[in-house]
Amino acid sequence: MSLNIYANNITKKVKKKTIFENLKLNIQNQSFIALVGPSGSGKTTLLNILSGYDTHFEGELFYNQWNIKKEDLRSIIAYVPQQEILHKDLTLWKELWYIAKIRFSHMQKEMIQEKINKVIYDLDLKGQEDTLIKHLSGGEKKDYPLL
Repeated sequence: MSLNIYANNITKKVKKKTIFENLKLNIQNQSFIALVGPSGSGKTTLLNILSGYDTHFEGELFYNQWNIKKEDLRSIIAYVPQQEILHKDLTLWKELWYIAKIRFSHMQKEMIQEKINKVIYDLDLKGQEDTLIKHLSGGEKKDYPLL
């Protein structure tokens, strides 16, 4: 499935402070973009809007034909934050299991297990299933939340 993101006149205000105003984006399928700016410039705020976790903004935001203010797309959109939000004392398998149970609550246990196995295989983490999160490398921690 191709994915195009279109944002028109996005304005975000927090209390009386304008974070950004009349922002326009047109991100085509398979684009590679970088979001760069100084601390406090609104990068995380924009990512929260683009991922559907913040719908309190003015303007329009579409993923293909879906309006993010009218459709809950959080189950298919994600980004990896700068700081890991992992349970460091869980194994890789258990961490993936808890994430998958939340994200795919409608699926049967066997289907969730298949998804986890595929992620482990795709990311070349076979044999790491029983490794505690705190013992994974930085890259391994960043790569895996792709369920």
